[in-house]
Amino acid sequence: GLYDYKFIEYLREVVVIAGKYNIDVYVDPHQDVWSRFSGGCGAPAWTLELVGFDLQNLTTTGAAVLQQDYQPSPDDFPKMLWPTNLYKLACATMFTLFWSGNDFAPNLLVGEGKCSVEALSCARKWAKRKKEKKADPRVSLKTVTVATPIQDYLQDCYISAM
Repeated sequence: GLYDYKFIEYLREVVVIAGKYNIDVYVDPHQDVWSRFSGGCGAPAWTLELVGFDLQNLTTTGAAVLQQDYQPSPDDFPKMLWPTNLYKLACATMFTLFWSGNDFAPNLLVGEGKCSVEALSCARKWAKRKKEKKADPRVSLKTVTVATPIQDYLQDCYISAM
């Protein structure tokens, strides 16, 4: 994937300063329902386009219910309707690729890497950057990689394997 290393360096400096005051820093690449382009928030639009979704037609095809396309007006969007997108095509497809992309789409590339947890999550970049810079041991950087476990098309496979 593409990373903004200047921003990562800036955040690393913030974490170092926080460490001097014994403040733990949590980095939460929060998402709900994959992306605002699939009815939630989080991942950028290009992730959906990368796997072939036409953002202009997500509502028309029923792949997502989006507030900005809601009729008669976006202001009439019912409260708490957005979680229904968890089970719609856009979100469920993206999480299937996120968790199982190496198995189900092994040739799908994101930048120079495969479409997988490692390629789509930058938590490893944070940890690697901290290690490279020999951060002060008082600095505590914690990451949360997924805020809420999301159902994908393979949920039953995971549950039966437990």
